[in-house]
Amino acid sequence: MKLELVEPTPEVIHEYLKKWDSLVKYQLHEKSLNELFNV
Repeated sequence: MKLELVEPTPEVIHEYLKKWDSLVKYQLHEKSLNELFNV
């Protein structure tokens, strides 16, 4: 089975970075909440 490679166009990169950014923000938010409640 051959994996389809996505052409790294600016749109694709932008979309990927958006997902990455929201993931990082979520994790930071979760971390700060945990520290806040001392979990």
